[in-house]
Amino acid sequence: MVRLATRRQALSLFVSVLSASLAPLAAAAGERVPDVVIEVALTPPGELYPALDLSQAPRGDPMLGGGTGLLRVTVRNRGEAAALRLRVDSDGLRVPAGLDLALAPGEQRTWWPRLDWDAAALQGLTAPRRQDLRVSAEAGGIAVAAQRLDVRLHGLDEALYYVRSDGQSVDLAGIFAAYVDPHSPAVDTILARAGLDAAPQHPLPAAAERARRLALAEAVWAELVRRGLRYSADVLALESGPRLYSQRVQLPDETWRLGSAHCLDASVLIASVLERLGVPTFLVLVPGHALVGFYVDAARREAEIVETTLLAGRDAPAGSFAAARAAGRARYRRALPHLAAGARPGHMVIDVSAARAYGIMPLAVGAGSRNERPPGD
Repeated sequence: MVRLATRRQALSLFVSVLSASLAPLAAAAGERVPDVVIEVALTPPGELYPALDLSQAPRGDPMLGGGTGLLRVTVRNRGEAAALRLRVDSDGLRVPAGLDLALAPGEQRTWWPRLDWDAAALQGLTAPRRQDLRVSAEAGGIAVAAQRLDVRLHGLDEALYYVRSDGQSVDLAGIFAAYVDPHSPAVDTILARAGLDAAPQHPLPAAAERARRLALAEAVWAELVRRGLRYSADVLALESGPRLYSQRVQLPDETWRLGSAHCLDASVLIASVLERLGVPTFLVLVPGHALVGFYVDAARREAEIVETTLLAGRDAPAGSFAAARAAGRARYRRALPHLAAGARPGHMVIDVSAARAYGIMPLAVGAGSRNERPPGD
């Protein structure tokens, strides 16, 4: 869950809760209209990235509502005790987010709503679209506050990984681990075609385990070569600062179906298969490029880095796995001083296991897509 440390990062919108048209109706019914004020804050201002919501494992408090923290609704009661129903709705949500809240006189509460996006429907969103984000409060079925925010909704394939706002920074690099999906149908297909099995039931001696993991990674590489997966040099950075940094990333099924992958797409696909096989993986991001790494020992002291551009260029034959490892090690060594210095957002290491422990889960893309066998079998 993303925790935002400052209110200045958010776009604050205050709304008056007493509607002149509704007050007479409430008075006629003998009901008192609650005197509350709502503050709506969105980071980045005016932008919605469903991938951030869908990648978060469900959590309870400490943040009321269990959302990412990028959308915040604060309610302040200026009158007598009030029982409210809060609601957030927008196109693309499976159901609106809702919360029943009882406020004492003078009490203020903050809600971090968890947005339930329809992931399967959002897969067809290829460019940001403008739409409304609607926030409202009701008391006894009567609307006492409402606000519409003009926002841009971004597609599932757009990963927002860094935000600078009002002198503060929000590091969201863990989002890349959400595209690593060990349960993707593409992973099932690769395992079946390569004849690979899951992790052994009992630990192996260190040398045998190292050899096993190297053999698994090489078998995955060989299967991608047999599939004819081609490296694409297209530039996929969508926002490159200074305020927002985002990158287009294909889900594993899409990469397998298209047979074409940017360096990050191929890294995500390989990491997905290795995670399924019980091999801990990580992604290395450097300016304009990405690598995939995996640990060859149980203690995670030794790792191999793979340069996925050697899968094959448009006019070049596929490179060997040994060559890909050598190229990956060389590229990693050049980047290591920047990685060690924490030169973000340009240089990042995303440990997939650590991201899972932190609550970053694979993106859910709907039951229908999970029941379909990917093309290219």
